[in-house]
Amino acid sequence: MTPAELQTYLVESLAKVRGQCPQMRFGQLLATIGLLAKDDTGHSLWEIEDAEFAAALDRFAADLRRRELDAAEPNAATRLPR
Repeated sequence: MTPAELQTYLVESLAKVRGQCPQMRFGQLLATIGLLAKDDTGHSLWEIEDAEFAAALDRFAADLRRRELDAAEPNAATRLPR
């Protein structure tokens, strides 16, 4: 993926994630993803590479999807396997 393609991916992914958590302000969204990236890399938002930010963004999006699924099936955690 070229740098331009990666940046396009980031902008499009941010828009999708923003739609999943409309209660967050944009700065809060960036700060949250920046903290996830810092957990993974040890670098601040200022220092991380675009690919590292993309990985943190993908992680955040996956966490949101998992939470949405859990909320949609409130009894799934207590259901016994067959």
